[in-house]
Parts: sequence; structure tokens; C-alpha cells
Amino acid sequence: AIKENALYALKTLEMEECVFLLNKAVDEYEERRGMRPAGLDDLVAAGLIRTLPGDPFGGRYFLFHGTGRVLSTTRVKTLAGGIAGRLQEKVDYYFEKTGTYPESLEVLQEENLIVEVPVVEGALIVYDAAAGEVTYMMSEESHM
Repeated sequence: AIKENALYALKTLEMEECVFLLNKAVDEYEERRGMRPAGLDDLVAAGLIRTLPGDPFGGRYFLFHGTGRVLSTTRVKTLAGGIAGRLQEKVDYYFEKTGTYPESLEVLQEENLIVEVPVVEGALIVYDAAAGEVTYMMSEESHM
């Protein structure tokens, strides 16, 4: 378990370093051209990076147009999946308490089960009130 944890930590550091360096390249692109790139391929075409790096976990890096920043699909899926799972636990608790599913995630906030409905950069948290299911999907604003 120690070796696996160390390898995971190294991969996480590599991923975070790639995101940092890609964001620096995006900033340089904007400084040179006066606008954000349309996608990460523009960084290669502009000679700011040689190639797009691979995500060490098998995901991809993408330019999230909601903020203009580079994100990793691995990081977004990990965060969104964790948040969706915790929200599902709150929905299930609400159901056990009331016998019905909340009409919206905001009801969980009104009932003080959550502080606020979370937002995940690069993903959308989706709630199906009829089924009482919380899921997520990559945001439509995410462009590779």
C-alpha cells in the first residue's frame, strides 16, 4: 500500500505540474496574441509547447472556457464524483427521514444538511428528483 500511495502522489504531482505549465502557456498566448486560445492545440501551433502532455492517470487536459483555465479530466472526475457521492448520501438521509426525495438540492441546504450546493469547475452536478439520484457530467463548456 505504501508503494501504491507513493506512486499515486507522484502522478498527482506530475498532473498538477502539467496543469500549472499549461496555464502559464495559456497566459503567454494571451499576452502575445491579445486573446485566450480556442483550445490547447493552439499552444502547440503557436510554438509555446512542443506537444500536449498526457495525463499520468489516463485522462486529458482541456481548456475550460468557463474560466479560461486548463483542467485535467482526471481531477474534475475525481472531485465531481466525490461531491456527487456525498450529495447522494445526503439525499438518501433526507429520504430516510421524510419518505420522499428532496425536490432539489437546494432543499438539502434549506434543511441544513449541506452548507451550499457545490459547484465543480469543469463539471455539472445533476440531480434527478424523481429517482433521487445525484450524478455528474463533464460541463459542455469543457473543450479539449
